Amino acid sequence: MPHASTSAFSDFSFFEIDLQIEVVSMSKPTILVVTAYAPSIINFRLGLLKQLIKEGYEIHVLAGDEHLTENILKQMGEQCFHYHRWSIGRATFNPFGDIKAYLELRALMRRLQARKVLAYTLKALLLSALLAKRGTFYALVSGRGRLKSENGLRSKLTHLFLRSALNKAQVSFFQNKEDLDYFKDISSKAVLLPGSGVNLVDFKFQSYPSTIEGFRVLMVSRLIDEKGIHVFRDAAKILLQTQKTPIQFELIGAPEGRYAKMTAELLSQELFPLKYLGHTIGDAKAVIPYYKRSHAVVLPTNYGEGVPRSLIEAMAIGRPIICSKQAGTVGLLDGNGFYLDSVSPSSLAKSIKKLMSLDSASILQMAELSRKRAESHFDEQKVVELMLPHFLFSSHTKNDSEAPH
Repeated sequence: MPHASTSAFSDFSFFEIDLQIEVVSMSKPTILVVTAYAPSIINFRLGLLKQLIKEGYEIHVLAGDEHLTENILKQMGEQCFHYHRWSIGRATFNPFGDIKAYLELRALMRRLQARKVLAYTLKALLLSALLAKRGTFYALVSGRGRLKSENGLRSKLTHLFLRSALNKAQVSFFQNKEDLDYFKDISSKAVLLPGSGVNLVDFKFQSYPSTIEGFRVLMVSRLIDEKGIHVFRDAAKILLQTQKTPIQFELIGAPEGRYAKMTAELLSQELFPLKYLGHTIGDAKAVIPYYKRSHAVVLPTNYGEGVPRSLIEAMAIGRPIICSKQAGTVGLLDGNGFYLDSVSPSSLAKSIKKLMSLDSASILQMAELSRKRAESHFDEQKVVELMLPHFLFSSHTKNDSEAPH
């Protein structure tokens, strides 16, 4: 079951974790991964980091503790990742907190003397660029998030800082062509990735479920308005009023922002008639049974996506997808779903109704095409193969880094 609770985790000592890594091994070259969001290490970067360990590198992770669970820490320990807690807010602006995060990052960089620093999520990327030596810093732009749609002074300044950070990077990795083109004038080498990819072994093809008892539509997303939560909710209302076929609408994801402040009862009322199933943070594979029983997976997003992970997971399982057409979703569809005419409840309802009207053979063909496209375009191993060469060294004895000033 997805976790209904959105609280962080039970009390346990980070002192014990930090104690284990107080003495840094000097026998292996070190790579430091910096992110504001710890669960993404297991959910999105595991394949790359496991391969780097096989190549002889020691992996240190500096990450914020939002949604950090004991299970995530356990998995990082099992993979021999050294975790360092970071006092950073992923989606909040707090000058004092950000200064503290800067100082923590500087202290860790000085202590580790990491040969390479890979940073992603906006704050992690900007702070790492300030501190890392040129030639050691690698940036991963996993979408521009709210920056893509905001036009205020703060957004413009952030874009300016981000461009400066990417200019300092040895390599900048992008997850869609629009973001790559937007930063085409940066001086660092740019590499286009097919998103974060999906593990095709864990997310294997699943037979399409029967529709005799009705139709089930699933959305897997962080609970923020820009992802289209209300679009999905209002489309559900339209279809429940107009369709005779029984339909269930399910939502999985961690509440953030104003949603995180709601009680369970208030959240249920806000999302009705969607059935909120909680979140699966800490166990990326826990969502598989819900993809398996679904008939379609949707994402009516207006967010600045890299490539939405939930959609490529659904494709790997073999489910038709319905989504908005934007930078991060271009290239997902080739006969395996529908793009929305507009990001609106009526357009989403129309597309779901269109899918439901198809005969069984047509829907099964879409399911098979989803899997084939996941295999041909979004295999996690292809992402690893594109990124890995940029982190390998001709010699493990050469030290090409220095402590930040």
